[in-house]
Amino acid sequence: KFSLHLEARLAEAERRPKRADGLYRRLLAMKTQLSFWITYYSYPFFLSEYAEFLRRSGEAEAARAAVHRCLEFNPDYPPALWAQLELLKASEAGGARQEAGEVARRLADLYGGEAGLRGNRLRERLARELRELQ
Repeated sequence: KFSLHLEARLAEAERRPKRADGLYRRLLAMKTQLSFWITYYSYPFFLSEYAEFLRRSGEAEAARAAVHRCLEFNPDYPPALWAQLELLKASEAGGARQEAGEVARRLADLYGGEAGLRGNRLRERLARELRELQ
């Protein structure tokens, strides 16, 4: 799983998106082997990485679907919620901004509310996002 992920990231960096996509799909086909919660490198990790790849590739609809699958598996998975937030902010669909605010508030709650949004670059970014989305 680690080498497939690394190969996919390298293929993307080398501007070979079809190869990267194929590698991510091979990796995600190993769902049973990736579904252990005892490691950071679980199915949600690789699925959210794939969603980010799709987003960077300009495939917003496919990225949204991947994020949705990830959140079905673990609705509180922060990397997937961050990906969902980015996709919603980029969306021009009606209600996307409001939904982005809801996702940002959900992330803030996972981080311990307003008090948990200090002392960390990512959490401070979330505090800025919340201010901008109000």
